[in-house]
Amino acid sequence: MGSMATNCGVSESCLLPVDVILQSSDGKQFGAHSKNLELYSDAFPVAGSTIPPDGDIVKLTESAQIIQLMLCFTHNMPPPDLSSLDIQTLFVFGETVNLKYSMHYASECVSKEVNKRAITHPSPLEILAYKTKVSDLFMIDDLARRTMDIPIENVVAVLVNAETFRTWVRYREKWQSLMLAESTALNQRRGFRGAGSSSNRPWTSSVALYSQLLASKQSEEGDQLPLWKDFL
Repeated sequence: MGSMATNCGVSESCLLPVDVILQSSDGKQFGAHSKNLELYSDAFPVAGSTIPPDGDIVKLTESAQIIQLMLCFTHNMPPPDLSSLDIQTLFVFGETVNLKYSMHYASECVSKEVNKRAITHPSPLEILAYKTKVSDLFMIDDLARRTMDIPIENVVAVLVNAETFRTWVRYREKWQSLMLAESTALNQRRGFRGAGSSSNRPWTSSVALYSQLLASKQSEEGDQLPLWKDFL
């Protein structure tokens, strides 16, 4: 093993004493400050409560990139720019700071970046899977309604958590029932016959469009429409 890191892993100009060494899963070492880890995370022990042996290194399961990002959020400095991260790295970092280290400020920054990308991301299902994993319900209904015309075999491949998949199935079934009723009523108003027949169901090919239509009706009429949280 190479020489132990003795400088701050975030900034060479940092004057705080390095009293703990973190090592990534790919072997890179970072000098850190136990007091900062205590302040910015709920998962590290209180500074001074444990004294590792001289030369001891805290080995973590995260990659060097993730640890570097984490340490940036343990200093009194502007947060790193998360917009340059690819979406999968952003998800990994978000799960790490949310579920493992309870780094609340970092979690908030990740959430804001995910929400920005959710508007235009080509796979709303991936965003939905991430948000359900970290229990972030903001925008969850907008995302879920955009996934209802995705083939179920594709959904299974992304929503690997069984409970999340069951929630999605129940949510979609309820929305499809409402959309069929809306489609039937719309066709009847237009004078079509057999509006409920299998050959005349716009919701089968335009699920996302009809769900957005019903969501608009909710805001106009105050009707209670299905929400993701109702199926948890």
